[in-house]
Amino acid sequence: MITSPKGIKDILPQEEAYWDFVENAVKKTSKAYGFGRIRLPIIEKTKLFIKGTGKNTEIVKKEMYSFKTKGGDDLTLRPEGTPGVMRAYLERGMRSLIQPVKLYYFEPMFRHERPQHGRQRQFYQIGFETIGSDSSIIDAEIIQTVYNFLINLGIDNFVFQINSIGDINCRSKYKKVLQDCLSKNKSVLCDNCQKDLQDRIFNIFECKEEHCQQIVRISPKIIDNLCDLCRIHFKELLEILDEIEMPYSLNHSIVRGLDYYTRTVFEVLTVDEFGQMSSQLSLAGGGRYDSLSESIGGPKISGSGVAIGVERIISVLEDKNIDVSSGNKNPDIFIAQLGFTAKKYGLKLFDRLVESGINVEAAFSKDSLSPQLKLADSKGARYTIIIGEKELKDKNVLFRDMKSGNQEILQIKNLIPELKNRLNV
Repeated sequence: MITSPKGIKDILPQEEAYWDFVENAVKKTSKAYGFGRIRLPIIEKTKLFIKGTGKNTEIVKKEMYSFKTKGGDDLTLRPEGTPGVMRAYLERGMRSLIQPVKLYYFEPMFRHERPQHGRQRQFYQIGFETIGSDSSIIDAEIIQTVYNFLINLGIDNFVFQINSIGDINCRSKYKKVLQDCLSKNKSVLCDNCQKDLQDRIFNIFECKEEHCQQIVRISPKIIDNLCDLCRIHFKELLEILDEIEMPYSLNHSIVRGLDYYTRTVFEVLTVDEFGQMSSQLSLAGGGRYDSLSESIGGPKISGSGVAIGVERIISVLEDKNIDVSSGNKNPDIFIAQLGFTAKKYGLKLFDRLVESGINVEAAFSKDSLSPQLKLADSKGARYTIIIGEKELKDKNVLFRDMKSGNQEILQIKNLIPELKNRLNV
């Protein structure tokens, strides 16, 4: 039997309630904060990510699904959304709109990673992106958007960790300071961190080796190497977050692994019942990307955004036993039928009920009454209409209250108005 590729999962009907619940919360949040939906292509030119995400990032070096077309084009299944959003902003003339432009997406991404809990090779991300402003208030609004999105879902066991990595000049200065420190302790670093000392020195902040983290804790902090403008930007952001009483903590080890980030960076981590953070389950991450536009061939355009992992959000909803059924209404009417003639009429009635705005379900493949009534009960139907050959001859149907079990006869000619009256439709 042919099975799905490794790290690729089906989303089954019984799981759909969670996805609907999350997507409804996204729509509610985006409407409240003025984000318009953008639907991005799954395939982009490979150079968009080489230039935008960064040729030396883990994503580009190891995780992209790239291929050459029959026409010789180098294309890639999108591993993240932000470069595509900026590409669309530049290509589709959004610079002529009132700035900033606020966009959101809910899309599948693809990375060749080792599949594990909360991390698959095809996974979904929600993105909120604001393009066209370098103000610190935009960073604060992105953070506030994520906060309220999670709270609206019923998730409250999380914490924002925030840092500033400055601009390219700040990082260049800091890189030299950090290299001097780490070179003195090179012998105790793991092999990977030793290899990254020149080109990917900031990878040490994401290393899980304890001895590397011990060195990080005593190393110089980038916050102490910011230029005046970057320091003011970060100070303003923290003042805004304090003013709106947004809970956060500073973490000078957060650098984010993508080349386009500047100044503000943040992650959203879950916390357990004892308040301990889990670095293994980051719900979201984002920050400012003032150099992304230029890196893909555009003019200097500032932006700020966040990417939220949908599967990880759903995992938390499941762990917290959050009720996601509110957006999935039980059927008002279930149609049960006995015999071929009754099935034909039942199908016709089903269509008429849908047109009348009545929430209806049926199981036309089933023949006997008992399993149909059991199914109606399991679906939480309020009433069941029972159609048999005898009832059709008499131009009647049986109308069963599923809660009380009481039945009555209703005339077919008055059925739709009678149902609409009883259901207040």
